Amino acid sequence: MDNKRAILLFVSQKENARILKDLLLQKYHVDICGSAEELDTQTHGLIITDLIMLKQHSKVLEKLKKTQNSSVLPILLATARNDIKIASPFPGEVVDDLIFMPFEKTELLARVKVLLRNRELSVISSMLESCDTSLEHDMQVLKNSEQRFRKSQDISPEGFTILHPLRDDEGQIIDFAWVYQNLAIARINGTDPQKAVGRKLLDLFPEHKETAIYQAYIQVADTGETQVFDDVYVGEILKVPTWLRLEIVSIGEDIAIYSQNLTERKKAEMALVKSEARFRNIMASMNDTVFTLDKDQRHTGVYGPWVEKSGFTPEFFLGKTAREIMGAEHAKVHEKANIKAMKGEFVTYEWSVNSKSGTQYYQTTLSPIFNENREVEGLVGVGRDITEIRKAEKALMHSHELMQYIIEHNQSAIAVHDRNLNYIYVSQRYLDDYRVKEKDIIGKHHYQVFPDIPEKWRKVHQKALEGIVSRSDEDLFFRDDGAIDWTRWECRPWHEADGSIGGIIIYTEVINEQKRKEEEIKKLNHRLEILIDSIQQLSSAQSLKVVQDIVAKSARKLIGADGATLVFKENGHCFYANEDAIQPLWKGKRFRMDSCISGWVIQNKQPVIIEDVFTDNRIPKDVYKPTFVKSLAMVPLNVAEPIGAIGNYWEEFCTPTETEMQLLQTLANAAARAIENIQLYNELEDRVNIRTEQLQLVNKELETFTYSVSHDLKAPLRHINGFVDLLNSKYKDDLPEKAHHYLDTISRASSQMGILIEELLQFSRTGRREVNKTQLDMNLLVKEVSDIINTGVTDRKIMWNIQHLPRVYGDYMLLKQVWVNLLENAVKYTAKKKIAKISIDYTQEDHFFIFSVIDNGVGFDMEYAHKLFGVFQRLHSQAEFEGSGIGLANVQRIVHKHMGRVWAEAKPGKGAKFYFSLPKSGEVIQ
Repeated sequence: MDNKRAILLFVSQKENARILKDLLLQKYHVDICGSAEELDTQTHGLIITDLIMLKQHSKVLEKLKKTQNSSVLPILLATARNDIKIASPFPGEVVDDLIFMPFEKTELLARVKVLLRNRELSVISSMLESCDTSLEHDMQVLKNSEQRFRKSQDISPEGFTILHPLRDDEGQIIDFAWVYQNLAIARINGTDPQKAVGRKLLDLFPEHKETAIYQAYIQVADTGETQVFDDVYVGEILKVPTWLRLEIVSIGEDIAIYSQNLTERKKAEMALVKSEARFRNIMASMNDTVFTLDKDQRHTGVYGPWVEKSGFTPEFFLGKTAREIMGAEHAKVHEKANIKAMKGEFVTYEWSVNSKSGTQYYQTTLSPIFNENREVEGLVGVGRDITEIRKAEKALMHSHELMQYIIEHNQSAIAVHDRNLNYIYVSQRYLDDYRVKEKDIIGKHHYQVFPDIPEKWRKVHQKALEGIVSRSDEDLFFRDDGAIDWTRWECRPWHEADGSIGGIIIYTEVINEQKRKEEEIKKLNHRLEILIDSIQQLSSAQSLKVVQDIVAKSARKLIGADGATLVFKENGHCFYANEDAIQPLWKGKRFRMDSCISGWVIQNKQPVIIEDVFTDNRIPKDVYKPTFVKSLAMVPLNVAEPIGAIGNYWEEFCTPTETEMQLLQTLANAAARAIENIQLYNELEDRVNIRTEQLQLVNKELETFTYSVSHDLKAPLRHINGFVDLLNSKYKDDLPEKAHHYLDTISRASSQMGILIEELLQFSRTGRREVNKTQLDMNLLVKEVSDIINTGVTDRKIMWNIQHLPRVYGDYMLLKQVWVNLLENAVKYTAKKKIAKISIDYTQEDHFFIFSVIDNGVGFDMEYAHKLFGVFQRLHSQAEFEGSGIGLANVQRIVHKHMGRVWAEAKPGKGAKFYFSLPKSGEVIQ
């Protein structure tokens, strides 16, 4: 059941009646009447009228309110603000409330709701009055009336406040006391209606005092004249952004303030301003231009980049047609489109403008604007600069044409299929390579063109449709005629703009020629390997027989011959020194140079190729008939001055290539060099043997002489020492002190010379001694020597730092002598140090261990390091450090005998470092 209450609209203007009806229709039943005769209030709970109807039919309306059945019928006056000046706010006793135009839905609904509620309360009150006429009943009615008033005010959307002025002794208003406020104003100012009663206005809102509103309160209270503020901001008083419409009226001693909250409307207006600004900013930043036209095709608004490009302001375009802006010629396309759009169609068209920078392209879309009667009132257009798009399209078209050109001239055969494997595109190379007879196979299925295609390819196609790329660099393609082609192919998917797979592309290329070249390259590389290996063998060959074997075998393998022979020039003959063939030829035989082809090659210093030996006059037919030879090729050994030739033979007709002949000639040249090297080597070896024998004889004589001299010098020394001893024993007391000094000097010199002779004998014996190598532990050898040295040194401290040393192959006694000399030198030359520091360590290289002895002694100047290992060479005087000058020379001789070397590094006052190297194994290292 519909519970909507009925409202009667009794107004003079149809437009107002329509607006009111639209606003009320969702909550109420609404009827409209335009004359007093049509008034029917039996089913209506409220009448809304305007000032004209009120003036003309006030008596009728007043009579309606007094009838028994409708004594509380509420009447709402809807009027403009200017109209109210003509009459009082509540004309007569007819109108219960009024509302000003323009109508706001929320306000209208609130006023209607209050009046209907008051009517219900009034009906109830009338019923109570008829039942009880006592004083208590009257008081109750009054109380109820007050409650109705409060309730009606509380549900009113407009604020209502009553203030009582507070005056001083002189009658001046100093503040106002709260008498009453409804819920609407309480919600605005944020106070409790009950608690605010009796409170002072300035206690609650002290900021009120400095405002024009407060001054208006005083003026109304003093004069009784109504004050109105249509739009006032009270945010500084209420601490929140608030706009109000205030009407301040005098009611006796008090003042009443009617407040209408405009905050939401103001915020909406501000939002609208921001929205318009944002709209303009958006339009300014857009690449598109938006414009509107009226029925006469005149611009009513233009927004966007075209305005800025034109150099005019937006106002320039307002009221102008396209013809007035750009001239009759350029406006034709626009006028034609505008006429079509004015018929209610959506129109999109393109146009262009030529400028110094080139042609500019634009696209415009027109949409009709309809009124409520579906009539076209104007147009809205969106224009876009599509110059870059058109340029891109042209570039794309050019790119497409270029791509087609590239594909057509690509070495690969290309076929493009859709997802159903129907042909979309094929290159001419594809048609040629696969011998497709149909000139146009576009749209046909791949398997229709090739019905016998193998299953292997069908699987490749399916994998491509699943997004998998397949390829092969070498694959065999078997043709229907039995021919076999080598192919390189790739099958991959192609994608639509949305990323989905649109089909497949097949690239194929017949690579028969490439495979042939690869085989040739492979064969050539194999032959080069044979040639390089042969040249390496020839470079190390040391006999003519080895050279002959290498050349015969290599020459045959080098170019795939059935036989090869090596011929030497010998006393006007050709000597066939060696051969490698499928059957014997002429190995060991000699032929006159003028009777054989090898003689011709040697004499003419040039190679020869004979495809058929029996058709060439240079060939002795009787010699070749017993053999398998049908074709031959021959090159000279050493083209500049041939010493022989290399011949290759075939049992089938064959013509070797230029490359094969170059390879054979290279082998011949290498063989010639090898033979020359062997001859030179043999000559040098003979010379070396002679020189070695001479040097060994001289060394032996020198060693014998050195030993003899050293041995023979001992006898005179013994005589000298004997006579010194006789003089000291027999004439000791008779000799003067100076003579004793001379005898001591002679004795010391004789002893020193004895040491030198003994060292020289040891040096000589070392040179003559054979090296007896065994595996030695260097750690034990060094410990043995250092222990002996430590025993003899008792007057100072030596810090030994001996690292773990490796095992070596060497002569125990000789290497012990090396360590004795090096360690004794380190001890001797650190004598001036409070603490001698001697380190023994080793490092290793590819084939050698390198041992080191490092001390912190006096060192030496590296400028004289070359003298260190010479016999009797010393870098320090005898007075500083005793010594014979043979120890390091002996070290060098021993190390050299072990195929090592010895050297030293030092700085004066910074100590010395002595190094010697020994092979890691017992083998002799060249």
